[in-house]
Amino acid sequence: MRPHTLRMLTCCACLLSSSLAGAISADAPLFLFDAPPLSNQPREVANSILDAWRSLPSNLEPHAMFRLPFVSLQSDSEREYLETVLAALQKEDVPVFLTAGIDAGAHLYPVSTVTGLLRGYSTIKGAYVEGLAFNQYHEFANGDAMGEPPEARWLAALIEETAKVRRFAAIALDELHWPRVMSNDWCSRLYDTIKKNQSRVLPLNLQRGHHNITRISALMGLWLEGAVEDWGISISSDWYREAGFIRPGQFGHAQGDSVVMPPELYNAMLLQGSMLGATVYHLRKPEDLWFGESRGTYWEPVLRPALAALADTGLIVEQDAIREKVKVAYRLAPSRTAKAFHANLTDIDGVHDDGHMLHGAYGLERPGQVPELIPNTGRNYWIPIFSAHTNEERLGSFERVIGPGDLPTVGAWRDTLLRHYSPAEQGTAFVISAGKHTFILHTRENLFESQTFRLPEAAAPVVGFRADRGQNGVIVSWPFREGDLDFRVYRRAGGEKGFSLIAEDIETRRFLDESAPRGQTATYRVEARTNEKQPYAGTVNFGDYRAVNRTLSHHAHEVTLRRTQRSAASLPIQRKDTRPSKTEWWPNLEGLGGAQRAAAKNIADRILEWESAFAAERLNGVADLYATDYEDAQGWGFQYALRSYQWFFDRYDRLRMDRQIRRWDFSRFGNVREVRVLLYARFNGLAETDATGRFADIPAYFPRATTGETWLTFTNAEGPWRIVHTNPALPNLNDILSFSAGPGDNAGPGPDLPRR
Repeated sequence: MRPHTLRMLTCCACLLSSSLAGAISADAPLFLFDAPPLSNQPREVANSILDAWRSLPSNLEPHAMFRLPFVSLQSDSEREYLETVLAALQKEDVPVFLTAGIDAGAHLYPVSTVTGLLRGYSTIKGAYVEGLAFNQYHEFANGDAMGEPPEARWLAALIEETAKVRRFAAIALDELHWPRVMSNDWCSRLYDTIKKNQSRVLPLNLQRGHHNITRISALMGLWLEGAVEDWGISISSDWYREAGFIRPGQFGHAQGDSVVMPPELYNAMLLQGSMLGATVYHLRKPEDLWFGESRGTYWEPVLRPALAALADTGLIVEQDAIREKVKVAYRLAPSRTAKAFHANLTDIDGVHDDGHMLHGAYGLERPGQVPELIPNTGRNYWIPIFSAHTNEERLGSFERVIGPGDLPTVGAWRDTLLRHYSPAEQGTAFVISAGKHTFILHTRENLFESQTFRLPEAAAPVVGFRADRGQNGVIVSWPFREGDLDFRVYRRAGGEKGFSLIAEDIETRRFLDESAPRGQTATYRVEARTNEKQPYAGTVNFGDYRAVNRTLSHHAHEVTLRRTQRSAASLPIQRKDTRPSKTEWWPNLEGLGGAQRAAAKNIADRILEWESAFAAERLNGVADLYATDYEDAQGWGFQYALRSYQWFFDRYDRLRMDRQIRRWDFSRFGNVREVRVLLYARFNGLAETDATGRFADIPAYFPRATTGETWLTFTNAEGPWRIVHTNPALPNLNDILSFSAGPGDNAGPGPDLPRR
């Protein structure tokens, strides 16, 4: 049977069963899991997806769907491949999202192809798109609709057609593309299409790059202004490597796939979505899931319990509760040109622009080198970003709506927010309360640091309880408190690593554990749903991310009944934190002493001068870092280095230097006063437009080597410590010019070999 015939036969059944309107909510979130990778045999692919679906934990299955990998449909064989997979999944009623596009241009399906597949297969519940860019600005016929960028036209058509067959369009964008859609005049029809089909559009924060806080604020704004009914996050452990993190305290880029994200960061990502009302959670790395290679690293210890909490415990904050918390909002100004959009970036981009709002509301640790996942303070709750297209009615419920230029400095933002928010929580950690929970998150994305928190009022823990061994098991009992409503009991026995919930909804003040293992030591904890309140204070370090239920007590006591004991009383829980209280990541003088330490400190200070001169585009300041007899690994000298910097200064703005010292080599220090240092360095800049003048905010950086590590040889023969040699070459003009090369040019990154 031809695939086309199969689609027609299944069309009628599809229309009867495809409606999911109203199915997604805070109480019923959607978990979108990436399916297992493709192989050459479609039936093998279908079987691997079916096996993964059947092994999904039963408590997560009602919320789950698979996102199929992108299959190019450039040939009949590729189309038959995809439809063979879909037919097998439909037979078993496995709900999936079809990946309709992963990039602009050739990697997008024609809209008619998408709708044909949607009509043909009821198992497809939506179309998924990622990787589109909306940074195109140009003058065309005074704004005539014929000049609308093709990405905007294609996506608007996709949304309209998927809505007609009652399916979802899930759209994951990275960088600043969501704010651009919400501001760009060329995207006004796309915005109207999203709003018209708001129950069918699922905008996702594709967590990648430097602008997570801005993107998530924009999606929160789309939701609060009524443009969409649901929104979500698209997350992966690849974020850590892409962010330029190697391990806590080390920044840069490692070779290959050797970087492993600390699993707790997944919890931070999920909690960030839940505290802001996200109802869609896309996990886009199959290796991290229950059927993947990293199951023991990510799924069992973090993802499975975290997703269960999202589904079962009211952890996702409802919109009404969020509206009560938000006092101040930001509204984007409309933009028809790249320059006009920069009026918005002055507030919402803290990496490549001034970012007055981000610095004033949240604080930024080290913009660029540290992509911000978690704001550095929760004092100002969260500031939603509203579109330029929203109507005034939607803004009336907020105490203050701020636009570009209203608050021209970071200090003005801080002063204004002080008038609208009072700190109910205290400490250096990120702390906010919304809905039923208080969220406590460590704020450093890649550093150890002991941070404090103090909640003035929290559910009081159960203390002073005991465990007694009886004929039928272990009796756990606790004292009376007037505000207690019901109780839960947890147990850890024998060699178990964690506690398990063994009883809940207990209304008496005792519990008989008839299943207590005989002849083994057991430890118990008791939790109360209670109206009893008291302050709650503590510390968190890297990897600590918590959601504290404001009516459910935390654990402060536990009782351990040893196998030889008849009874025992509870004692305060002793928590040992073996992590460093603070990471000192600069300048790395470990193991150095005496003259070596003094020389290393002077060289580190010179690197800071290098950073300052580069950011200020001071060519003389940069030149002062290089010896007059400097030579790189390709034989280029002092004037070459200066011209390379000058070219970068002429082309790019918003310059910054990312840096970290890897190690020192003092083997030639005693003889010729030379010191070698292995430095991770990345010099970054931003062009307001590309060479055509149409595409906005084009980033560039050097060096472009995978690791960004360079051996620098310093000498103080001319007085101050200066660079006399670099390997690989730093700067390298080939790297710099590669960002301006066209697709037909033979000018890529790599060694700039002399042509003599």
